[in-house]
Amino acid sequence: RIDAAIRRTGRAVHVVHDNGMRAGTPEPQQHLVKLLHTARCWWQMLCDEQLTVTQLAARLGMSKSWMTRVMRLSFLAPEIIEAIIAG
Repeated sequence: RIDAAIRRTGRAVHVVHDNGMRAGTPEPQQHLVKLLHTARCWWQMLCDEQLTVTQLAARLGMSKSWMTRVMRLSFLAPEIIEAIIAG
């Protein structure tokens, strides 16, 4: 007997052990990986082109608030980034 339950996360269904860990091979959450990539690209654009966040947000047609929230992901600890990519 295996102590586990079936849990829904968004549209996905996972088997979760009693300790809270998902069963099976972990998969990266693609939306988080994409946000990490976007944050790094925006940060690089700011550095290369010497723009302000306001200027870059206006150029890309998005709010300064959203851009700063996403760009903070550029400064996560390497261990956290590796964990996100590993799933």
